[in-house]
Amino acid sequence: MASFSSTERIRMRGVPGEEQKMLVLFGTTDFPLGSRPISVPGRFRVQFLLARPGRLKFSEREPSFLTNVVGDSHLGIGKPASQRTSDEDIVGMVLQTRGDSWQIEFKCVINDDGYIGKIVVENLPAQDYRHAESVAYQALTPFLSSWSLTLDVPVLIETIQVTDLTTHTDMLRLNAPYVEMTPGAGHTAALSQDFRHYASVYREGMNTNSSFYRFLCFYKIAESIYVRRGDNAKQAKTRGEQPRKYSEDVPLSREAIKGLLGLLYPWRTDWDDDLTMDQILPAEARGKRFKAIRGQYLEPLRDRVAHALMRSGKIETVADRLEDVNAVTKWLPLLRIWVRLLLKIEFPGEFGTSS
Repeated sequence: MASFSSTERIRMRGVPGEEQKMLVLFGTTDFPLGSRPISVPGRFRVQFLLARPGRLKFSEREPSFLTNVVGDSHLGIGKPASQRTSDEDIVGMVLQTRGDSWQIEFKCVINDDGYIGKIVVENLPAQDYRHAESVAYQALTPFLSSWSLTLDVPVLIETIQVTDLTTHTDMLRLNAPYVEMTPGAGHTAALSQDFRHYASVYREGMNTNSSFYRFLCFYKIAESIYVRRGDNAKQAKTRGEQPRKYSEDVPLSREAIKGLLGLLYPWRTDWDDDLTMDQILPAEARGKRFKAIRGQYLEPLRDRVAHALMRSGKIETVADRLEDVNAVTKWLPLLRIWVRLLLKIEFPGEFGTSS
C-alpha cells in the first residue's frame, strides 16, 4: 500500500496490472503528518464508482479520486440531463439495508445520460477505513448482484474510495498500469503445442477483469505443469533414465524475489521498492518455499474459488464478500511470478522469444 501527501506527484509503482490501495494523507496545524494514526474510529464516506465493462472511466495511468466524478452503468433510472425539465424528474435513488442493530443508506447518483454512475454512503460508523470499506461493500454488493441477475446486465464496480471524515485520509483502490512493450520481430523459435496451450491460458488470465478467474487461470498453469512433470518422470523411468530435477522451490526472501524478477523481467530494473515487494511477498510467505506456500495458502484458496465458480456443491466463496476478494488479490502477484518461473524453466527455448 502506498501513502502520499496531498501535494506529491504520484509515480505509479507495484506489480503491473495487479490491484493496490493508494492513501492520501492530510496534515493540519493541529495534527501534522505522522502525529496521529492514518485512520481512527469514527465516521466514513464510501464511494463506489460504476462502469460498463470495456468502458472504464479512467485510463490505467490516470487514476482519480471520486469527489466530483460519476461513472456509468446499464442501470437507467432517469432522463438524460437535457430532458430534465421538472422538479419531479428523477436525479437519484436511495437504497436502505438493515441488519439486527444497524441501517445503512446508499445514495445512487445518476450521470448526464440518466444511468447510475456512483453509489455513496455518506456517514458510516466504522473502526477504520478498512472496516468501513468492508461493511459498505458487503451491504451493497447483494443489491448489485441481484440487479445483475434479475435484469440480466453486468454491474461492475470500477473502483472504491473511502474517506475518513475525522483524519481526512482518503483510500482509493486502483491497478498499477502495465508496461508498454515492443514485441520482437523476425525469426523466432517454433512454439510447441504444449507451450501454446499454457500461453493461451496465461493470456486469458491477463485479459480478464475478474480476479477470481485470473487466479484460477494462473493456478491451472502451475497445477498442469506439475502434472506434466510427473508424466515426464514416469516416462524417463520407463526408459531407464533419471527424472529431471527442478530447483525453483527456494526459500523466499526479498533478495530471492529480486533475483527472480531480474530473471523473469529483464527489461525492468526498478523493482526494489517496498510497495512492489510487499505485493509480491506477503508476510506469511517470507522464508517459506513455493511448495509450502502452495499447500498452505494457494491450494486451499483455489479450492474455495473453484467450488464457488466451477464445481458442484454449495457456493461459499463469493465476490460479494470483500475478504474473499482481498484474499485472491493478495496472492495473485506471487502466483503470477511463480507461474512465469515455472514456464521459463519448463520451456527455456520458447519463453521470451517474442520480447
